[in-house]
Amino acid sequence: MVLRILLLATLLCTAAGACRERHPINYSAADPVLDARRAALDSGRIRLLAIAIGDSQIVPWDTTVTREKSYNITAPMVLLQPDPRSEQPGQPSEAQLRYVTLYNTAILALVDTNAMGARPN
Repeated sequence: MVLRILLLATLLCTAAGACRERHPINYSAADPVLDARRAALDSGRIRLLAIAIGDSQIVPWDTTVTREKSYNITAPMVLLQPDPRSEQPGQPSEAQLRYVTLYNTAILALVDTNAMGARPN
């Protein structure tokens, strides 16, 4: 599986509430694909997940699943702090990275199929 991890120097969040983790996620037990579909289809909004690492953020997704390899999405991102259960402090856990990758891939697959009316770049 080819993972593409984008390092973004700056994330512009349109609302402070949209940029903070509201509820702790059990990354090992949660279903990221179902969560992504519910979030996108129920609200009609596209929100990608980003993980804060130091002064940067990562927004991982699996580019082998999506039609496009690059997107220009101006939607707000939900900024997550690294999982405190990680073996390396300040870094995402394997479960968190897997969850965020699958969640973002599911959101971008919806964009690919124009399920949200958005167009890839």
